[in-house]
Amino acid sequence: MPDRRRRVPYGRQAGACSLKVPLLSPVGGERLEGCFSLPSRLANTQPHTNEHYEYLGAVKENYERWVDWRRRRGWDVVPGSLQITKPYAPLVEHTIDEADSGIVWISLYARFTRSTPLYVGLDDFMEIREKGLRLSIPEQKDSGWVNPLVYAEERRKRQGVQLAEYRSPEWWEAEAKGEKWQPR
Repeated sequence: MPDRRRRVPYGRQAGACSLKVPLLSPVGGERLEGCFSLPSRLANTQPHTNEHYEYLGAVKENYERWVDWRRRRGWDVVPGSLQITKPYAPLVEHTIDEADSGIVWISLYARFTRSTPLYVGLDDFMEIREKGLRLSIPEQKDSGWVNPLVYAEERRKRQGVQLAEYRSPEWWEAEAKGEKWQPR
């Protein structure tokens, strides 16, 4: 029986699927969002009332649950980065259950950093990096794309070439006859 070896399909680079690269979070952390709902009676409460303290307790409890959930997945919160939105009504007025009509939503934003390194395959990392370089147009002043018609017009003006000199005599003859010129 011939020796049968398992063939491993490699990507662009031999052995690249086995190489691992750590995925780093941005400096200052990555801004993530969490949201939760509360009864609408807690939406706009007066300070120093029982409802207001109930509202603050619910926000604190949900924030701690969210941070703990992220911590178990390898993320640490950056201290002092919490932002809380004011309560807002659901975006869709028509709810399936009439009991859900009395809720408001609150969004939490915080910055998180990785507590343990996350390793990614080299091929995957290279693909992510190429997509990032390709899609990060606002960070680059020059995207590399040039409108060919505008470029040709600017080049013609820089060289001092007149439009009459630029077009061929056959084009001018066809234009004078009222015909459409086709190159041969």
